[in-house]
Amino acid sequence: MLKALDAFSLAMADAQHRVWILDGYLLQPDVGSAEARIALLCDWMPVGFAANDVRLLTRSQTPVVDAEHERAFAEHARRVNEHTVKRPTDLVIQTKFTLARYFGYVHDRFAIVDDELWHFGAAVAGLHRELSATTRGWDVNDCDAERFFKEAWNADLNEKARKVI
Repeated sequence: MLKALDAFSLAMADAQHRVWILDGYLLQPDVGSAEARIALLCDWMPVGFAANDVRLLTRSQTPVVDAEHERAFAEHARRVNEHTVKRPTDLVIQTKFTLARYFGYVHDRFAIVDDELWHFGAAVAGLHRELSATTRGWDVNDCDAERFFKEAWNADLNEKARKVI
């Protein structure tokens, strides 16, 4: 594994509040399978994982495949919650497959771990064959990353609201 991914996996495993990932190809790796990628991400949320808010914003494959991926993450959250009895709030892993539909112009990948912004020039979970860069250390409040992520996350809801008006 690349050193940047080692650092990210450790940061994610140590998250105390949230992990939000925006990556159009998160579950469509150019190497390996989506199932292997899901297993890798779940490994980064081990039993004892403290964060309770995990959001994965990516692109859709098919409704059936998307539903299978959602079930896999929900099952992992259930296992973490069962093994960590004194959690103040249960872990919820939410997935949305709307990134390409509403924010298809986003090329790079981003993650927010607690209040730190990460930028990836290639897939967040690695396994990308091309040389790329990973940077970190920005406070999400200083660079408006939280607002952007929420806007991308809620784009489907905003579209529904506009249709009602």
